[in-house]
Amino acid sequence: SITTLTVASEKSTIFNFSDNSLTTITFNASTLTPTIFSGSTINLSGNALGVIELPNFTIGFETIDFSDNSMSAAEVDESLVNLVANYTAAIGGASGCSIDISGTNAAPTDGSSTGFDGIQAKADLEALGATVTVTT
Repeated sequence: SITTLTVASEKSTIFNFSDNSLTTITFNASTLTPTIFSGSTINLSGNALGVIELPNFTIGFETIDFSDNSMSAAEVDESLVNLVANYTAAIGGASGCSIDISGTNAAPTDGSSTGFDGIQAKADLEALGATVTVTT
């Protein structure tokens, strides 16, 4: 099984690396073109990923699935905050995006114990046009 994934070129619009043993994913922004992921699906469910960070370059994911990664509340909260920070430029923009960070992942919190307000980040993503599914 795969434990580390580096996305460095534009070979596909469907990235399905579900049910591996991924603990790290790196997007190499220096070798990716600005529209590489337009309309793409990325499925990284069922791995062991921690905090998710998508780079700040102009892409347009249609579907992002990070469900069932056994993320802690702190990892979920920070991942949602990271997604908000890069959403307009890097994820769905005006067209919206479906984001799933549910399943075995913890539910987002208000940040009082994690330092990142995942509940507000989810609301912010939804206000930007995303559909966000989290563990409740």
